[in-house]
Amino acid sequence: MVGVEALVRWQHPRRGLMSPAAFIAIAEDSGLIREIGRHVLRKASDQLREWTDNFPSLNLYLNVNTSGAELSDPAYVTNLQETLSAARLDFRRLQLEVTESIFLHRPAVVGEVLASIRALGIRVALDDFGTGYSSLGYLDRYQIDTVKIDRSFVAGLPSRPHAAAIVKAIVELGRTMGLGVVAEGVEDDLQLRVLQDVGCGLVQGYLLGRPAPADDITALLARNEAGIRLTT
Repeated sequence: MVGVEALVRWQHPRRGLMSPAAFIAIAEDSGLIREIGRHVLRKASDQLREWTDNFPSLNLYLNVNTSGAELSDPAYVTNLQETLSAARLDFRRLQLEVTESIFLHRPAVVGEVLASIRALGIRVALDDFGTGYSSLGYLDRYQIDTVKIDRSFVAGLPSRPHAAAIVKAIVELGRTMGLGVVAEGVEDDLQLRVLQDVGCGLVQGYLLGRPAPADDITALLARNEAGIRLTT
């Protein structure tokens, strides 16, 4: 299984390539986040369709971040369904990533939207897990498939014993509840080794790869599929 995460960047004429942290908050305040979200989902879905057609031996899935503003849009689920259908994409190949902040406003509405999303076969991941004031309550109250351990805990591995204990507890909690667990922000071999030792099977971070254009990912997938063919 190979996961691909859709990332948006802004090519500013003077400041160069800017990360989402520089403009997402402004987009949310202005209401532009909904249009940006629709554009990202449409482009990412079409790209994943192309990759699944070209690399059938790879079990590819797509992660897309979504915001509270998008989830509060009454048309969100319909737009989501129409976009995936237009791309002829299996809904089970998509996982939406949400942060705990979406539950702070209109939680009942958000809960209903998440239930509708999962009813389509789309999975939901709770991003930056462990940094909110009520993380465990969200797992009990809402339908979540995956938790993503916040990078602040991973950054403390292996030198901070408390960080290691928290990571281990989250992994064990996920296993008990039948949830997927992903560690974010893995940047060196020591961190990876600790995560492997505590049974965290999925990780992401600069150690494994940096954000890259679609053409670069296509070349990487081609190499992966070639490797699979050689070993089967």
